[in-house]
Amino acid sequence: MGTGFCNRTSEAFNNFIEEGNLVDIPLGGRAYTRANKSFTKRAKLDRFLASNGFLNSFPNLVGSILTNLWSDHCPILLRNEVIDYGPTPFKLFKSWFDLDGFENTVISCWNNTETYLSSNPQIRFKDKLKRVKGALKEWNISLRSQAMSDRISHVNQIKGIDDEL
Repeated sequence: MGTGFCNRTSEAFNNFIEEGNLVDIPLGGRAYTRANKSFTKRAKLDRFLASNGFLNSFPNLVGSILTNLWSDHCPILLRNEVIDYGPTPFKLFKSWFDLDGFENTVISCWNNTETYLSSNPQIRFKDKLKRVKGALKEWNISLRSQAMSDRISHVNQIKGIDDEL
């Protein structure tokens, strides 16, 4: 923002990256790495370029632009970080509540008195939700396969009627 752009040098830099088989590691944080004192000119000058071999050795690289305190350049940090957001949530559609078998599937799975390995109530709760997720997934697959076979059957009936007409 507020800086000049030169197509020729940009093209030369992009060719350098492409010919070197380098990958520009995405940076999080700020949108710029350099700003003048009045913040009227900002640019993303600094970046990390890595080879595919380096990325294979460190598959979880994360780049972050930090706050600049004493300079017009923001420091950037490259770290190998594994981010675990925990178990993935499952889809639950409001329309399922009106379908046959949904409520019975949830209740029977929830009330299952299968023994739990952990004495921690939070882990037991997580395990119950995981079991409900699996049961709903199986229920949904069977429901979709039944709907597909019903559709094929109806289409064949319509074709039969068309042939008779």
